[in-house]
Amino acid sequence: MTSFFKLAAALLVAGSLTACSAAAKVQMTQPKSAAIPSQSVVALEVVPAGNEAGDEDTEAVLQKLRSSLFGGLVANGLFKQVVQPAETADYKMQITVDGVRTVSQGARIFLGALAGENEFSARCLVTNFATGDKVTDFTVMGESAAHPLSSENDMDDAINKVVEKIIASLR
Repeated sequence: MTSFFKLAAALLVAGSLTACSAAAKVQMTQPKSAAIPSQSVVALEVVPAGNEAGDEDTEAVLQKLRSSLFGGLVANGLFKQVVQPAETADYKMQITVDGVRTVSQGARIFLGALAGENEFSARCLVTNFATGDKVTDFTVMGESAAHPLSSENDMDDAINKVVEKIIASLR
């Protein structure tokens, strides 16, 4: 009987430690067809999917994702400059955000890890601005930690992981 309790305690501890950090994964639709010169300019557009438009949580994700990508794409040497969507550039990058699920701090306090993760998905489509040819197309799914005591349980953590995956996929 004591081995049963030891096994149950081990499973409880292992279950409570799952999802203790933010993560993101990429699902590639079309791998990068050609190298992107680091001296290129990209026009970045971050938009909601049709059913997500006007949602307050989605708007917050759009704003933070846009800001992180504007800085991250240049800081990591992928592009020389990031410009607004209407401006002329060498490439156009459209990020379409869908499936935003935000967990409130109140839910975190009352439900703990059972409240789940902050999560969203984003489709990244990069095209040649002049020709319209598709350079790459992939979907990134990001999630924060579910555990309330984790330091990565905020939507910002999920956004940071998604930005890291987008940058890695464009290298």
